[in-house]
Amino acid sequence: MKINALTTNFTGSERRTQKSYSTKSRCNHNHYDYNYTHQLTQDEINLKRKARAAERKKQEKTKNQVIGASKLALGMALIKLATQVFSPDPLPMLDGHGNNLEEAANFMDAPVKIVEMVNDADRYAVLDQYIIPQEYNGFDTAIEECKEELKDEDLSTKKRIKLEAKLEDLEERKAKLEEMGEVWIDPKTDEAYIVLNDSYSAEDVKDVLGIKKDGEFRDDTSFRWNVGGPDGRGFRDYSDSSLCGIVDCDADVLNPRQQ
Repeated sequence: MKINALTTNFTGSERRTQKSYSTKSRCNHNHYDYNYTHQLTQDEINLKRKARAAERKKQEKTKNQVIGASKLALGMALIKLATQVFSPDPLPMLDGHGNNLEEAANFMDAPVKIVEMVNDADRYAVLDQYIIPQEYNGFDTAIEECKEELKDEDLSTKKRIKLEAKLEDLEERKAKLEEMGEVWIDPKTDEAYIVLNDSYSAEDVKDVLGIKKDGEFRDDTSFRWNVGGPDGRGFRDYSDSSLCGIVDCDADVLNPRQQ
């Protein structure tokens, strides 16, 4: 039995039947493939090479398209993220629906006076939309972060003791703030409005809110000159001043994490 390598058709009269088995060993297919490839004419070999080259080129093009699409998608995602990061968040607004400012404040569960200050209007004004003041949640955020850190089983004893003390301090100062009053943030100006229930020492309010410097309160005008500042120079001493009503300051001076 012979094999025509050009047509891959079998020739000859020998046919394997159920009763006639060849005593020769089975064909080595790897050897057969090798002989078949190398018995092609040169033109056929060249055509196969061109076909394989064209297929590799096509695969490379597809690969580059996929990579290019991935890079484009990544670039668009980064642009979108950058836009979100650098674009200011829209102001939280409430549709008026014909209600006056006092009714809107009651719906927001926010002090009427604070809503008046944020919207620069009085309680009887009827606006199309009302800016919603944001209740300060700095202590809640700091406490939650501290609790998450304490969940780490690999914390050293020293670090754990420090975090536990920090958590206790945060919870105590949050409780003191709830006794003193509440803090609201103007989302338009990032102004913090501290609504006090009574008269308190400016130093006590500073300690609770973690404010480091004197004179941060807009209404903290009561001071006396003292000595002992840098280079022995005089400085404004606000330690005897007291605060009441609504006191405002920049929101970024509030630092609940300070111990």
